[in-house]
Amino acid sequence: MKQRVISAALLAPVAILLVILGGTPYFIGISLMCLGGLWELCAMLGPMSGQVPSKSWRYLTLVSGAIVLFGVFFSHYRAGAAQIAAAGALMLSLGGLLLGGLPTRRILEWAIGAGSIAYIIGLGLHFILLRDTSQGLAWTILACAVTWSTDIGALFVGRSFGKRPFFHSISPKKTLEGAGGGLLAGTLAATAVALVAGLHVPVLLAILIGVTVSASAQAGDLVESLVKREAGVKDSGTLIPGHGGVLDRIDSLLFAVTVVYYWRLCFP
Repeated sequence: MKQRVISAALLAPVAILLVILGGTPYFIGISLMCLGGLWELCAMLGPMSGQVPSKSWRYLTLVSGAIVLFGVFFSHYRAGAAQIAAAGALMLSLGGLLLGGLPTRRILEWAIGAGSIAYIIGLGLHFILLRDTSQGLAWTILACAVTWSTDIGALFVGRSFGKRPFFHSISPKKTLEGAGGGLLAGTLAATAVALVAGLHVPVLLAILIGVTVSASAQAGDLVESLVKREAGVKDSGTLIPGHGGVLDRIDSLLFAVTVVYYWRLCFP
């Protein structure tokens, strides 16, 4: 627990600073975060093909994911850059099928890599899209605040009052009480940010946004828990003391920021 608190205290200010700065520093931070999560996911899913995955396949997946992220970033400067990057990444990854190894293994590796990119990069690129919108800073902070508040609320309420299992087959330690506490904390955070940041969102709608984003954040955590259970690992990695890997830290955020982005499109 001590390591978890220390790591959070060190990482949170860095994350907030990058969100405030925006631009290239923010893009670099998001790219490193997403590519780190992509690398970890491939490491977990690779052995499910029944064979030890090749390093070249993981590097190819990483490069394809990076191309998509760069395309989204440069679409601010040149229209169509994102589409070109996506097409290039797809052709590059399909070209990898021509590399050595058993055909069945190559197809399975490609499918796992493509699915990993869709999951991590497909959701992660919404960090870039959201920050670039009008009032993007405030909306991005809302996504982070709801996610972190949900995590904290679920942890403390679950530990103090948790009795009834919540998706026990996926994550045995989660409880219905903890999920409710996280939902309440996330909703309060969304309402507070909407009011303080002047997002011009009615209170009732801010509450609805909080509920949907908090629920999505918890769904993201459960999805990654399912992947880890199937892969037979406790954490996605060991990079962050007390937290595990990069994906362990961004699993909820990936879902939350995507939902916030589409909420953002509902307002002028």
